[in-house]
Amino acid sequence: MITKQIAPDVYGVFPENDFDDKPNAPKGTSGGFIVGKNGVLVIESFLNADLAGQMISQIRKVTQLPVKFLVNTSYHGDHSYGNYIFPAGTTIIQHKATGEYVHQHFNADTVWMMQKFGRGRGIEKVVPRTAIS
Repeated sequence: MITKQIAPDVYGVFPENDFDDKPNAPKGTSGGFIVGKNGVLVIESFLNADLAGQMISQIRKVTQLPVKFLVNTSYHGDHSYGNYIFPAGTTIIQHKATGEYVHQHFNADTVWMMQKFGRGRGIEKVVPRTAIS
């Protein structure tokens, strides 16, 4: 992942090779974080523990403040399935429909992802965690 400062205390986090891939290849999710006075707000937790861990690592390169808030902008797993890696005290912010979707479709969604992208990509280890857990 590449982190770019966009404004004071505002960072975008992007896949390293996203812009070099073939036109029809799956694209990695982008996210970011904002460093506040008392903590960090994260935007997107990505697909799995490895990617969520990379996001946390990028944050730790900038600040040691606690991650207080985590925003998921979509119900898609690549935006929210890494939620379970963030500290228990992190408040998850997402649309109500996102939490409902995850609770209703998590098993089918992860099975589909493993069929489409293959096993061994960390999807089989994901634990659903939503704002309505």
